[in-house]
Amino acid sequence: MLLLGLDPSFTRTGVCLTSGISFKYKSIKVKECQWRIDTVLEEAHSVTVKLNTYLREQEVDFENLIAVVEYPIFATRSGSYLGVIMSKLDSYFRAKKVTIIFLPAVAVQSYTKTNGKTALVEWYKANVDTTFKGNHDEATAGVLIQIGVEVINGTYKKSSLIRKYGKEDKF
Repeated sequence: MLLLGLDPSFTRTGVCLTSGISFKYKSIKVKECQWRIDTVLEEAHSVTVKLNTYLREQEVDFENLIAVVEYPIFATRSGSYLGVIMSKLDSYFRAKKVTIIFLPAVAVQSYTKTNGKTALVEWYKANVDTTFKGNHDEATAGVLIQIGVEVINGTYKKSSLIRKYGKEDKF
């Protein structure tokens, strides 16, 4: 099983990929949307294209991939725009037959009991990957994977949504 953590954003999407042994990190950068719907639509597509390019470079076996994705609070200005990225990612993973675990935006902070970007990175270094040298978006993607493992194992008791587009026997 291969796990992909995604912290979608219109500035820098954090990506973490692991088979449980080692972690690979990436930041997907796009133009700032400046709250313009035309830019939002273009950059949401760009995030998906860049993610696809990265996953192909990593020679990802999509049949064995489970994505863990943070979804926004839609009742906010940024959340409504991030919903456009979510729609693109959902369509992308549906086409690739990838199971997705969606976690709410509050899940990472609740799980790590941290407040702020620096504290999150420090928690991640101390509890998950002592060699981590990335940014908070990549650390968030890594934490999403940790929570996703608990969802898969049935030990995570808080809110999550599972969309099984691939094989039903992934977990």
